[in-house]
Amino acid sequence: MLALLLLGFSAPEVRAQQEFATLELPLRRAEDLVSVADGDGNVCLYFFQGGKLHFSLVDAKGQTVATQEIPYRNGQQPQVLGTRVTDTEFVFYSRFVNGNKEFVRPFAVNRYSGAFPSLPDVPL
Repeated sequence: MLALLLLGFSAPEVRAQQEFATLELPLRRAEDLVSVADGDGNVCLYFFQGGKLHFSLVDAKGQTVATQEIPYRNGQQPQVLGTRVTDTEFVFYSRFVNGNKEFVRPFAVNRYSGAFPSLPDVPL
């Protein structure tokens, strides 16, 4: 009991997160949302819905910089494998199957403008 009491006195102060942005997203299920942030405080949000890829770029002040709705070439939902932040882009990697061939399909969003450059599929 004494150890628990001492732990309570030495524990750091806990604070709740503060809301930093309010966004209107046409999202039905929150578990479909994928987000990635950079060291500057920019956040890129991604989700797939209704046959389209949706991206929103939010800056460190909580302002929406850009939103994109991009028709997806294949009707099935992309399986996101991971994300990466480069010097200029947020990159989302997804698995894509075409017949008996598998690919990694990268999607990139410019970290500052929200531009969506086209990247080639990478065969596995």
